[in-house]
Amino acid sequence: MEKIKSTWLQRHMTRESLELAIKISLGIILSILIADLIGMDFAPSTGIVALLSIQATRRETLRTAGRRILSFVYTVGLCYLVHEQIGMDTEAFALAVLFIVLCSVFLGWADTLSVNIVIAVHLFMMQKPFTQALILNETERVIIGMGIAFLVNWYTPNREKRYQKHFQQVDEDFSALLTDFSDFLLGHGSMELYDKHLAQFRSLIESALRDANTFYNNTLHSHARYYLEYMTMREQECDVLENIAKEMHTLHTIPASGAFLSDFILGMAHSVSAEQPVSIWEAYRQTTYTKMNGIPLPTTRDEFQEQATLFSMLSGLNEIIDIKRDFIESLTQKQKQLYWSKSATPKIEN
Repeated sequence: MEKIKSTWLQRHMTRESLELAIKISLGIILSILIADLIGMDFAPSTGIVALLSIQATRRETLRTAGRRILSFVYTVGLCYLVHEQIGMDTEAFALAVLFIVLCSVFLGWADTLSVNIVIAVHLFMMQKPFTQALILNETERVIIGMGIAFLVNWYTPNREKRYQKHFQQVDEDFSALLTDFSDFLLGHGSMELYDKHLAQFRSLIESALRDANTFYNNTLHSHARYYLEYMTMREQECDVLENIAKEMHTLHTIPASGAFLSDFILGMAHSVSAEQPVSIWEAYRQTTYTKMNGIPLPTTRDEFQEQATLFSMLSGLNEIIDIKRDFIESLTQKQKQLYWSKSATPKIEN
């Protein structure tokens, strides 16, 4: 129970969570104070607009801001049409809400409904004609709420160096896992320990993927997808390693040819970084295929099963090579120039 509680706290009580809480609180308070200062009707509701406009990342902030503005326009327009044709009673308000909901859902902007309905409530609650002042009051509410949300949300510390250390750890652990597998095929270590390392590696990748998403969504450049795509590659490689580990569990004894596969895996462990050309791994693979195809045919059922397992593992390693090749081929020249710098940490514009 204590372990679960500790894990929950580590996951939720983070610096990012604290920063988001401060942003939300600051945005709500500032928007209400400004609305009250200029004498707006329903000033506290401006805080709701700010609350619903604050997002976790810059990319989400921009995307939400655009939808909020466009949805505000059709919300006011629909409310005005219903008011002109029916009036200001409860039935008119219900019809306006129906039109707003239908329009938002059809456009795929259901996330804007909360603010739209708040505005519709204000427009009909006044129980008076849609004057220019009334519409201006709601326009100011949206401008202030979204403006404050945009400002407080735009400040996001650049944690690229911290993320890079995280990704470097992934590479080191990936290399260590391959070394573990290589040792096992030489008769060293235990699969129980390696399974534990593999589970830790999976957890590390999941954490690094969250960092990659955060970096991409806070850096408004297409090339910033590099980390996200890189960690996706590592996640796919982890899937393959887990399958290879299952194969290793079925080995009761390791044939002498396991040493060929061990050399192959150890060679991969020494060249896991993306900067290392995939041709290095392909050379190891070709050498290993040649050696393993030259071994005598099995004479017993057990020998046959063991050799089949080794060739199945070899097929899995080949899949890892294909994953790395696909990743490298998907990169742009700009991404390679920015993120494959070995002499210094690249500085990314924010």
